[in-house]
Amino acid sequence: MAVARNTAWVLGAQLVASPLQLVVAIILARWLGAGTYGQLQACLTLLWTGALTLQLGHVSALIFQVRQKVHSPAEAAGQGLFLVGCTGMLAVLVAWPASPWLRSELLLGAPSTALLMLSAALPFLLTMQIWGAVARATDRFDLWAAAIALQPAVVLVGIGALVLRDVRSLSPALALYVAALASAAAVLGISLARQHGLALRMRWTVFRQAMRFGLAGHASVLLAALHERADVFLLAALLQDPAVVGVYAVAVQIANRVRVLPLALGSALYPALSDHDASHREALAAAAARLCILGVVVVAALIALTAKPLLPLLFGSEFTASLLPLALLLPATVAHGLRGVLFRYFQAIDHQRVNVMLEALGVLCNTALNLWAIPRWGAAGAAGASLISYTMVAGGLAWVFLRRSALHPRSLVPGPADARRLVERLWAR
Repeated sequence: MAVARNTAWVLGAQLVASPLQLVVAIILARWLGAGTYGQLQACLTLLWTGALTLQLGHVSALIFQVRQKVHSPAEAAGQGLFLVGCTGMLAVLVAWPASPWLRSELLLGAPSTALLMLSAALPFLLTMQIWGAVARATDRFDLWAAAIALQPAVVLVGIGALVLRDVRSLSPALALYVAALASAAAVLGISLARQHGLALRMRWTVFRQAMRFGLAGHASVLLAALHERADVFLLAALLQDPAVVGVYAVAVQIANRVRVLPLALGSALYPALSDHDASHREALAAAAARLCILGVVVVAALIALTAKPLLPLLFGSEFTASLLPLALLLPATVAHGLRGVLFRYFQAIDHQRVNVMLEALGVLCNTALNLWAIPRWGAAGAAGASLISYTMVAGGLAWVFLRRSALHPRSLVPGPADARRLVERLWAR
């Protein structure tokens, strides 16, 4: 089954990339210190949020149109690169006049060279997103998996150069991410262009259809990204303390290891759901949700049992304060895993309004809670706000899914058969 094979590819890549990402986080946090590490995470958060905003939902539209044979992969790639080239250039032109405000309010006093590095990284990230969509649309999940695993490996190699030269500043650390994104974009672009070609001509009617489809879903994707990343922006803006952002970023980095299975399932599930007829979509989504919940709970429990002795040992005593936010983020990531699967389901069946409404409610709830909790409890307040808002959105999506599909609530509860299936998948890899 294609979804199982594609999930296995992405899961395998995540199982390689996730430990590497954790090693990168450990080394950079200890090497740079909490303050500079907090600035680094604020910069990366701005980069990823900006790139997601600028693709205008075209990644989802590209996958949908290629799967529905509206576009050839070559035409889809050319159209997508044209779009992100225009939006990326516009973003850089707007960002530089606003750089004093960006650096002081969102980037925690980062130097101007940090903004230069972000401007260099943006086109590579946007290019990687477009070629990544082509890879997933054409079932080249092996290439997408290679790009996922390559990025932390490049950063890790670059860290060795920083350590040898005793460089402990922000801009060289950001340069490592520029190199990683450039490498991943090159691997995807060269491989897929050789296989499918690259057509730079535009079919404006199809482009307008893609924009309509993409923008309809873009609101939900953008709201979901804001829901995930608003806490970092609000911590930076409200407290103006890079060390607190660094402490919170370490908790997020560790909690994100729980998301390995949801990310793999989500990447493979969307193209599969776009292909399936309506009678099979609900059953496939429910099975994916059960498998996701089971895997997330197991990983979250392992992290919870080992975090207290290992976190200060690995990251240093400066990050002991990350334990409380981590304790709140772990159950939040369980809810977030269920939300990720059901979000992809509603996206694939073009019921974008469900995602938009619930994610908008989640962003409003998360923002209000953060504004109240961060000044009182700092990083722990941000983590608590995420726990409440993620659980609310996941519960809402599950309720709508069950009503629409007429499935019993037990269809989302994992059982022994799901545990056996998870073990078989992992053993097979």
